[in-house]
Amino acid sequence: MKAKAPSQIALAVLACGGVLLALGVAEIAARLLPTPDLFATRMAAFRDAVLEPDAALGWRAKPGATTTVGGVTYRFDALGCRGVEPLAGDARPRLLIAGDSMALGWGVPEAETFAGRLTALHPEWQVRNGGMVGFNLGQSVARVAELLPKWQPQRILLTYFPNDAEASAATGTDWLAWSALWRLVKPPLWSLAARAGVLPDVTTYHADLHAPGSPGWQRVVGGLTQFAALCRQARAQCTVALVPELQRQPYGLAAVHARVADLARGLALGVVDLAPALGDVPPRQLWVMPDDAHPNAEGHRRFAEALTSLFQTH
Repeated sequence: MKAKAPSQIALAVLACGGVLLALGVAEIAARLLPTPDLFATRMAAFRDAVLEPDAALGWRAKPGATTTVGGVTYRFDALGCRGVEPLAGDARPRLLIAGDSMALGWGVPEAETFAGRLTALHPEWQVRNGGMVGFNLGQSVARVAELLPKWQPQRILLTYFPNDAEASAATGTDWLAWSALWRLVKPPLWSLAARAGVLPDVTTYHADLHAPGSPGWQRVVGGLTQFAALCRQARAQCTVALVPELQRQPYGLAAVHARVADLARGLALGVVDLAPALGDVPPRQLWVMPDDAHPNAEGHRRFAEALTSLFQTH
């Protein structure tokens, strides 16, 4: 009597089981290997050591948290701002910096960030860095709203990077971020997909994000409108600093910067476009790490020089 052939369902179950087993073995191997010095692993280490959930912002730095990642130390004060605790009773005027990882100074020692350099260049001012990794425009503006009554700054600098028009990562978190295997394979997969045309390159993606009438542009309009209202209410002088992506030369998002600048000026906000500060330096020379396009210390030095105009009217 001939043996009964396995059904298609049984074969599918066996195939799925084999795939899951192979992925499990690969995940274990990835965890047993020495942790590679990659952007994803550095960010995961920072997240695990510093961040805590927050109902209003999505996440924030734990008060007083300190950690060292990739050779860079990050320390946070009682309000979750990067740096030391301000001195009680300090009567100097106050500048609050808000924004995403560009404002925080990801990958750059504290004193070499543009916030740290502005502190050194203008000791007549208190400078407090409220930037946070992963924030979009809405989260950065919510952070300003939170810090305004607590610190009462006279001036506010809000950084704007092209991906700040995205929806909050709190509503679309990478649910595989816990996986060591995923952190290893995701960057090369995304790079291959972009080169193959399956995904748009970074510059094209950011340009599309700001297309007129797009959800991204609507978030920009709403976020900057809310920021301007907060500034009026607090009677603070507010400026938007446009931070360039470090991908193409010549810069591929000049039109996006112009649109955001026009919107901000129409809302009575100051604007500083930081793209010209980088001159003709090849973008990759300003990357903080070979796999990380955040600006390095030289980029921050150039940003700080461009931002000294904030203090000229005081």
